Amino acid sequence: MRVKTKEAPDPTRPGSPELPSGEPGGHGALAVLLGLALAVRLVRLGAESLWFDEAFSITSAGESWSELIAAVVADGRHPPLSFLVLKASLALLGGLGVELAARLPSVLASTVEVLLAWRLGRLLVGSRAALTGAALLALAQLSVRQAQEARMYALASCLVVAAALLVARALFERRPGALVGAGLVSGLALLTHYWTVFSLVALVAWAWALRRSRPCPLRAWLGAAVVLFFVVAPWTVFGLPAQLERAGELLAEGAPEWGRVSWSTLYLAPAFLAGGEQPRLGPDPAVSALATAWVLLIGSALFAMTRGLRASGRRGDRDRVLGLALLTGVPIALSLLAGALTGAQFAVRYLLPTLGPLLLLAATGLLALRPRALRLGALVLALAFSVGGVVAVWRGGWKPDWRTFIAELSTRRATEDGVLWLPAGREPLQWAVYAGEDTEPPASVRWDLTDAGDHPRIWLAAFAANPAYRSDLERQRRALIVTHVSTFRWSASPLSLELFERR
Repeated sequence: MRVKTKEAPDPTRPGSPELPSGEPGGHGALAVLLGLALAVRLVRLGAESLWFDEAFSITSAGESWSELIAAVVADGRHPPLSFLVLKASLALLGGLGVELAARLPSVLASTVEVLLAWRLGRLLVGSRAALTGAALLALAQLSVRQAQEARMYALASCLVVAAALLVARALFERRPGALVGAGLVSGLALLTHYWTVFSLVALVAWAWALRRSRPCPLRAWLGAAVVLFFVVAPWTVFGLPAQLERAGELLAEGAPEWGRVSWSTLYLAPAFLAGGEQPRLGPDPAVSALATAWVLLIGSALFAMTRGLRASGRRGDRDRVLGLALLTGVPIALSLLAGALTGAQFAVRYLLPTLGPLLLLAATGLLALRPRALRLGALVLALAFSVGGVVAVWRGGWKPDWRTFIAELSTRRATEDGVLWLPAGREPLQWAVYAGEDTEPPASVRWDLTDAGDHPRIWLAAFAANPAYRSDLERQRRALIVTHVSTFRWSASPLSLELFERR
């Protein structure tokens, strides 16, 4: 009868949790990497003004607790945790300025995610790939961009990676108690962004696939389920039902044109995820950037995935790579499927939780290239491409300059002036942030101009980023010129101000 002996950890094998302190990826290199991640996220953090979604988060967080929850429910899109974090940040750090105070939680969450991704990679793919993948994440265009927004995506991504790390520790370090922590973190992720459920599905699928080779006690799974239930139960009972009703109305309206899933989304979304929006952030990126993202990062990740999952590989390595593959592929597939089948709005930022696992796979693929010259060249190109994406974020210009726009209008308008706001028909949410809550907004002129005669001067204040908005702007200009004469213009695309005085 053969007696099975426990195999000693091999510190040189990729994926081994036992790593000598002298290997690349030690704490000194990690400290430098985290400092870099924090620094690139702080550069020009408050330089650009708040765009619409940020303004919604901030104005909602500025309300009382009950009014905040009511605003989140009425919006019908997001759970409440990020708004509560934002409320606390504004209360504690408001003296730094609204942009800095509102965006710092995202900066911190994104930086912590780099640390967690390094720890996850060290456990699953080895220290060199972990450090390389964490470096790519530290410089990832989408990660830096979302770290500089007062929204929930950086926090949601950080929580997903934390849950993945806890599940990995339960499976590969034989610490079943970590599943209880994973249940807690998963509940917080669901309370941050609903689309994190797709990443949690991937984690469950991973654990299920390894249920025979790496089983965890039933009591650990039950503990995780109980903790998850108690974390999400209050919102599920008191907020979610009304939100689902509102979400049904939004689905009936359909997603905006930019948020619809089409065939082009299949190749654009992965490229955008991997930094392909450079050198120009916006709907018309350079073809070269899209191709580079696919070849360098997506291609490297697919190479590592197929190499790690092939039958001739070691079982332990396959189990590890399977987790990263599921955490990358399942959320992307389910997100696109949900958008295509239900008409739900889709945006690449919803996929941010998949970026860490994707870049760990990409790092593994890049390090596996042979010969050495090809490997070094590909690594240099990948890091240079990532730096280019960060520089594109720093250049700015992708958020409308509402701060200057509102200051210009506030300075020049008279008390009796009216304002025709396009396209919303009412003052933007940024008004309360930049003009001050104590500043009375100007009288709004009706869209049909039936009350235009009540105002000797009318400001045409327009946000014309969409071609449809620009046609509305020209139509309203032609209508106003019948009774008024244009005497002043100011613009900072896509925002414009024009003053019309009665003839």
